[in-house]
Amino acid sequence: RRRRSLGDTVGPGMRLLLVGLNPSLVAADAGVGFHRPGNRAWPALRAAGATGLDRDPLGLLTRDRIGMTDLVKTPSARADGLSAEQYR
Repeated sequence: RRRRSLGDTVGPGMRLLLVGLNPSLVAADAGVGFHRPGNRAWPALRAAGATGLDRDPLGLLTRDRIGMTDLVKTPSARADGLSAEQYR
């Protein structure tokens, strides 16, 4: 089984930190948080005027000072498959 992961995109001077429960398998494979096509994070950021970018976490951090992280680092197809131990 291949190990998947998705690193945080964070840094000094952030004005907003977007926090997910855990990365999807699609996001982990792409290396981009909230990457799954049906995820509403990127469209919501654009609709709110927070960014004009789409699925560019480094640009989001450097240009718009918005970071991304997850509570649990283990990617999964669905968040309801995470255990209480993983949240701890």
